[in-house]
Amino acid sequence: MLKAITVSDFHIGSRISNTAKILSFLEDLPECEYLILNGDILDNCDIRLNKQSWKILSKLRKIAEKQKVVWVLGNHDYQAENIAHLIGVDFVEQF
Repeated sequence: MLKAITVSDFHIGSRISNTAKILSFLEDLPECEYLILNGDILDNCDIRLNKQSWKILSKLRKIAEKQKVVWVLGNHDYQAENIAHLIGVDFVEQF
């Protein structure tokens, strides 16, 4: 089993975010001890999330039920702590 997988810069909610590729990646995620969301997972918290964006967050919640998921604050993730807690992941400034 892998110790950790680190991903960043999903920018969920932006028009350039490739939600299909993100979902595909998360569906095929190998088992690991930690999934580290290393910043800029959301584009910003002022956006309205569409159905595909919520699918990604839902998938992250399902992953968090089986393994440790840590969301590290990025410069686009301000005020994302509530969403992180909603999907059951730790939200930290450093990891």
